[in-house]
Amino acid sequence: MIGRLLVAAGLGLVLVAGIGVLLAHNWQHVRAFPGILPAFYAKEFCSCHFVVGQSVPFCHDYASQWLPINHFYLSEPNRCVTVTALGQTRSAGFLNRRKGCRLDVC
Repeated sequence: MIGRLLVAAGLGLVLVAGIGVLLAHNWQHVRAFPGILPAFYAKEFCSCHFVVGQSVPFCHDYASQWLPINHFYLSEPNRCVTVTALGQTRSAGFLNRRKGCRLDVC
């Protein structure tokens, strides 16, 4: 019984150490992850609503991810979308029908 417990604890320790090494090796990518969600949502929503001309509810469904967003702001007159998620805020603004939307132009 104690032998199985020690083996399980050892395997758990190896698993945690492996995850730590993986995170340390890819730290630059892990650190960038929180900004990806609001940037994706803002850009996709902007393109859906201002370029394609879909409705606001449709574009929310189209741009939604499995991680929730904390704040959403749509400025129709400025043609700008601002999204906050995972502690990061990103905006996407409409340029024109040919170029579409671009991040951080609002």
